[in-house]
Amino acid sequence: MPEIRDSLNSAMLKKRFPETYREFFSKCQIVVSAPHFFTWAGEYVGYWGGLMLLQKLPLRLYVGLESLPKTKEQNVTIGLNSQSYSLRKGKFQPDQYDHLAQARLVQFINKNWGRKLKKQPFRIHLLSEMPFGGSGSSGALCSALALALHLQDKDVSLQNLKDWRQQKSSELIKNKKFRFNLIFRSAWKMLAAYRGAETSGATIFATLLDSVYPVYYLLKKSKTLVFPFNIGEQYQLIDQVDFEGGRLDELFKIPSHRSWPMDFGLLYLGEPRGTFPFSTSPLEETTKTVADFFHHNFPQSTFGESKGLWNDSCLKVMNFLSGDVLLKLGTLLSNGHRTDNLREFLRSVDRHQALFLLLGLLSNTANAVNSIIHHQASKIDDLGAGVKAVSTTKKDIVLFVLPADQRREILADICAILKKEFSLEVQLGYASWLDGLEDRGVKIEQALGQKIYSEFISKNTVVVQEFASGQTANRVFSPEQFAGEKKSADVIIMEKTGRILIKGQNLTSKELHSQKAAIKIIKILLAKIGQEVPNSELPPSSYAYDRYELQGKIIAPLIKIVSQKTKKQLNLTIHGSISEFFLKLYPSNLRIWLVK
Repeated sequence: MPEIRDSLNSAMLKKRFPETYREFFSKCQIVVSAPHFFTWAGEYVGYWGGLMLLQKLPLRLYVGLESLPKTKEQNVTIGLNSQSYSLRKGKFQPDQYDHLAQARLVQFINKNWGRKLKKQPFRIHLLSEMPFGGSGSSGALCSALALALHLQDKDVSLQNLKDWRQQKSSELIKNKKFRFNLIFRSAWKMLAAYRGAETSGATIFATLLDSVYPVYYLLKKSKTLVFPFNIGEQYQLIDQVDFEGGRLDELFKIPSHRSWPMDFGLLYLGEPRGTFPFSTSPLEETTKTVADFFHHNFPQSTFGESKGLWNDSCLKVMNFLSGDVLLKLGTLLSNGHRTDNLREFLRSVDRHQALFLLLGLLSNTANAVNSIIHHQASKIDDLGAGVKAVSTTKKDIVLFVLPADQRREILADICAILKKEFSLEVQLGYASWLDGLEDRGVKIEQALGQKIYSEFISKNTVVVQEFASGQTANRVFSPEQFAGEKKSADVIIMEKTGRILIKGQNLTSKELHSQKAAIKIIKILLAKIGQEVPNSELPPSSYAYDRYELQGKIIAPLIKIVSQKTKKQLNLTIHGSISEFFLKLYPSNLRIWLVK
């Protein structure tokens, strides 16, 4: 790793890989993004409803919805071309995402959005600026997807999202008019389905809120809650859970635009992916075993009745340490850059690392990294550094915190030592001084129906639904692209202008008697391609009531013209009586565009 790498954030990636983003945005009518993040404190105790403190990263995950024609089977699917950025390879590439987790998520959506899918089926596309399974990808995915679905169903407005930026967290939580709770709980249910395991909702909450500062979150006491919070498929239980949460500067009076008195970043000891963080610890079983031993052998001792030791004591200590990190960070940022405050915060981070060691969740490598960073930092002064793991997966991600501006150069030495001693190619996955801080939560990147265009799509965009060989896809062209590409399509249906083009050439009224009537009929047949459509479903006109007039003036001429000009067959049949008849458009190798 070079001593200082280039910056790595959304703006930089969009500048370096515009075609990757343009291809993604051109397929989707709606695109919503949410930030990846890391956890300052509470990775473990959060599963028991304890305090979590999370920080957004300036790297995002994009969820796009591609509208599809209506068919008998209206099930949603996730596109097979999901891509993520690999820091190691320096490019976007197909991602090896968790197929089982995505299958659970798709099943949940099809079951709970089934009725709405009948109105507008869609395909989900994913693009991530970090590998799936990395820092906060599942929370970002479900937050963005929930907002996209509710935006498509018009359950949430653009004004709602503006309010999210301006209102206090407490107002967003309790006031239904802001629609925050709707999106939050929908996304939380999706996350529970995706993970198939414990989830507290903290990662969803953190990605929805705008704030450059960390976001805190914890569950309120309840006699009905059982921890760790695993609801199985009883998703309705999420609606009954009360919680507290907010932005750090809502708890502490932090001056606006205050600089941070420390540098912090993430070291990847492997690709940032893996199984989900452990929600059980080896120490939990040990605690129960030792408690049973005391209970049976020393029943009159202080620990003789300690069968609840894990919940009564260990979890409380973990929650205390999370609160310690929150308090020390809030004090540091609100009371100025005092050295003693910085020292206290660094030690609180270290105590969290010691907690993971106690829980038996750290690898030997992560422990070694901790020691090496502290050793190198101590060569400069007694402030040292703060170090903790932020991922309890087998692929470790390590958070480091250093006094601002003073010791960035030691990172190169640290990585050299790790390479020599452990053969590790360590990556600087995030660096606050290089990549910047993220203040935005979920964000609507594109909504063509509401005239919201991304930077990769022109306001004069031509939206095309393509039908070819039994497959459908949505494409988006600039006017110049459309003019250059239209000859590649066999048949183009221009819905707004009422014109039909064959190989880029307009049909005349002599070639086809009524193009507007033909377009209305073809649009219905395309929406039900491969299905028989009775004339009762055609728009009212003389063609809908007289088979021979329809066949003689529209069907037969159109089949003939397409054959002559494309050398391909329009597989369109009609049968039945004069007044009761059926039409059927079969899939074919014709490339048909419906321009909306």
